[in-house]
Amino acid sequence: MFCGPATVLPPLSQYIKDVFTLKHSDLLKRTISWATADTVKVVSASNILSMAAAGGISVWIINVCAVVLLLNVFATASGDALGVKFGYTGPVGPNRWGSLSPTFSACSSGKSQSPINIVSDNCAVNKKLKPLIMQYNHTEVATLVDNGFNVGIKYGDNAGSLIVDGKTYNFKQMHWHSPSEHIIDGTQYAAELHLVHFADDNTIAVLAILFHLGHPDPLMTKLQNKLNELARDVATQKETQVQLGTIDTHEIRKHSHKYYTYTGSLTTPPCSEIVSWYILGKVRSISREQVEALRAPLVSTCKRNARPVQPLNGRQIQMTQKLKIIYEYALLELGEYISSAIA
Repeated sequence: MFCGPATVLPPLSQYIKDVFTLKHSDLLKRTISWATADTVKVVSASNILSMAAAGGISVWIINVCAVVLLLNVFATASGDALGVKFGYTGPVGPNRWGSLSPTFSACSSGKSQSPINIVSDNCAVNKKLKPLIMQYNHTEVATLVDNGFNVGIKYGDNAGSLIVDGKTYNFKQMHWHSPSEHIIDGTQYAAELHLVHFADDNTIAVLAILFHLGHPDPLMTKLQNKLNELARDVATQKETQVQLGTIDTHEIRKHSHKYYTYTGSLTTPPCSEIVSWYILGKVRSISREQVEALRAPLVSTCKRNARPVQPLNGRQIQMTQKLKIIYEYALLELGEYISSAIA
């Protein structure tokens, strides 16, 4: 059984857009599908342009009743990669992602891919980098989801935002990888939490928190019963999501002063290179049992869901100051979800 989306694509009507005003450049950035009487065929923008050149369709005027724009970047970040199965081992593993779908080509041909190995001595100190401002709301209804390739939490429209150098990114979801995807000075950690934020221009800011094995993580402690419920439901093919009710996202609102940052990509297909990464300088603690709980709902080929590190290709990693990875061994208060980047 392969990894990949555990959920069905939303109704096509949700993706219908006004395509009559699309520019040529817009088409190049999107995945286009069209519906016939009984099927939906997904093709890349380049395929559409080739067909147009051959007289198959018009690039400039397309029947809105027949064409559906699939925003594949948002679909993947929401736990759905256009229905294409991918995993972390075998014929659908990371080395093959680029060949699984035309929309995944960046996974093999991209030059700004993630994750990476961060070598502290090679990072550039940028004293002009400002603290990351997390303005998360006090309450928000949330859903624990088995995405097939990871376990995450989806939030509604008002979960809060991340402000980076005056630019606002809306907080949409967070998910875990184990082991960690980013590596610091050659060290791979037990887990990595990604807090995913979208800006109005469809760019993404991801806040990454690394975890070493040790004391239980307070957030995971609060989620333990729901994680167990999710694993049982997935095993019996009942549900792939569990309602969490109200999560106090205000508890994770902190100003983060010390971090690494670079430009990169999504770490799952389609590997789109539109992500600003912020890896916090403090490594948190998570128990072995909690790591196992994160892996329990996933199929065997996704238990270790970390993409291998990718080449820098000349990119420069910046940091707020010379950082030493700081471990937090003290037990945090149970009510604290995620504390500040550096004490």
